[in-house]
Amino acid sequence: MLSGIFFPNKASNSILTSSGTSSFNSAILSSQYYNYEINYINLSLEIGNVGINTSSPTVALGVQGKGLATGGFATGGPDIAEVINVSDSTIGAGDVLVADEKPVTARKSSRPFDTSVLGIVSTDPGFTMFPKDSMSQNRTVMKNERLLALAGRVPVKATAENGNIMPGDLLTTSSKKGYAMKCEIKEIDDNDNFETLKMKTKNNEKCRNSIIGKSLENCNQEECRILASVSLQ
Repeated sequence: MLSGIFFPNKASNSILTSSGTSSFNSAILSSQYYNYEINYINLSLEIGNVGINTSSPTVALGVQGKGLATGGFATGGPDIAEVINVSDSTIGAGDVLVADEKPVTARKSSRPFDTSVLGIVSTDPGFTMFPKDSMSQNRTVMKNERLLALAGRVPVKATAENGNIMPGDLLTTSSKKGYAMKCEIKEIDDNDNFETLKMKTKNNEKCRNSIIGKSLENCNQEECRILASVSLQ
């Protein structure tokens, strides 16, 4: 196992010098020279954790402070999620959530075109965000919490109760608990009479105020699980 405290060594013109031993439980990276540029660092650890500005990392990579990556990140899932409290223990991945009466809490959706919609429970998020006041390196999702997708692509439970769903269709809440349905914007025609125009305008307003995202797959059954792109409105 590789471990120790590493820092730039100007005197010997070397990139890193270890002041530790070879048998600790973790590796600690610490820079004492603000103007010293390190072009390349490669640490290979068979066992243990890596800590930056922390002497006791409890996860594979523990960082105290801000980070910057110019090349991007490779993650496990294609969405960003945050932790949110839920009022129902049966809520699971793919469920559509709306705001609960209790502050900062969510529940399953249960009526069409619900303007209090919050989004979809993530299945396998690439990035997970926790509240700052409860953040720690070993923070996990509690029993009364779920991961709510904020952006990206996630599986969602869907129903064809408002018509068959096709890729590109807008999605909104349905009467089926926790399920999304098609949300169609009606095109306004110059030849529409007053009643038709009134009906279309009302439908379009309901739809625009309760959009979850866009479907990326088909659904022509009472119950489906399809991929959706999250874009709340």
